[in-house]
Amino acid sequence: MAGRQKSARLKYRELLAERLSPLSTFERLVYLASLFHRDAGHYRDDMAAGAFEQREVQAALKRQHQTVLSEWLCRRLEEQMVDVTWCLSNPDSAQGKFLKALIRLKAYEHLLPRDARPPERKLFLQDFETILAVIGYNQPQD
Repeated sequence: MAGRQKSARLKYRELLAERLSPLSTFERLVYLASLFHRDAGHYRDDMAAGAFEQREVQAALKRQHQTVLSEWLCRRLEEQMVDVTWCLSNPDSAQGKFLKALIRLKAYEHLLPRDARPPERKLFLQDFETILAVIGYNQPQD
């Protein structure tokens, strides 16, 4: 039984890695944030439903979200700016739509994993607000 669980966990992590590989760091952060349902307090990956144990999916998504946040925070502000600009310039992508909705609601803290530490939160929000100011991003009115 333990061998089967380990195999399923590896397969889901492999599937997740494959899904994330074509995305930039910021797009991965946005994508993972979009899978976290704040009302329910957990991640939900509908594409994995039924195929993988929910506990394993939760653990993999939580770990990956924190990993991607760490990668993002280690990047220079200029690199972050390019990444955010790219994401915003693709309005038809799922990540672009999700990001624009968060900006419109001034809810970009939802991009952070729930377990992000206060210094990570502060740095992310300061950097993100700086990027939006520097690129002069204004959410178009619907």
